[in-house]
Formats: sequence, C-alpha cells, structure tokens
Amino acid sequence: MPGHRVTTREWSHEEGPHRFRVRLFQDSTEFGGNIGLEIRDWRRPNEYRYRSLSLGHRDRERAVKYARVLVRWWRSTGVPPKLVWRRGRGRQPREAAA
Repeated sequence: MPGHRVTTREWSHEEGPHRFRVRLFQDSTEFGGNIGLEIRDWRRPNEYRYRSLSLGHRDRERAVKYARVLVRWWRSTGVPPKLVWRRGRGRQPREAAA
C-alpha cells in the first residue's frame, strides 16, 4: 500500500506489588521505539510522581527479566534503584545515596 507506514504496536507490562511496581512500555513515539521503564520517584514520598527512562533496546523478554530482578532487589533492600537517579537526572535521595 503506498503511503502506509508500519509502526511498532504499543506494549505495556507491570511487575511487582504496590509500592514496588515497575512499568515497562514500548511506544513508537517515545525513546525512538525502544522500551521504556517507569518507576515511582521516591524523592517525593507523599506524591505520586514517576520517572521514566529508556532501556536502550527493544527486546521485551529481556526487559521483563530485568524488571523482575529490579523489583526483587528493591523489595529486599527497601532502597529505590539508583538507575533512576543517574547523573543528570536530579539528586539522589539520602537513603539511596549511601
């Protein structure tokens, strides 16, 4: 079909229980079609703010495995993942900076 463009379908997946939830998503308009990760911003514990970043790949199985490991680690330590507070993304909370 002339003029017909194939796009990556939208995809979303959540891992983890309340308070430790990680959401994965893929949308052709965000992050160049790469899978994104969204996690609650624990620098603001009384607000429901979220941070998102690109995982830099499009492999959904790999992303789900990564999210499961991330949730397990977060639940066992009680400390939010540092990957969300990478350089250039704001200050780390005091608990995560240690």
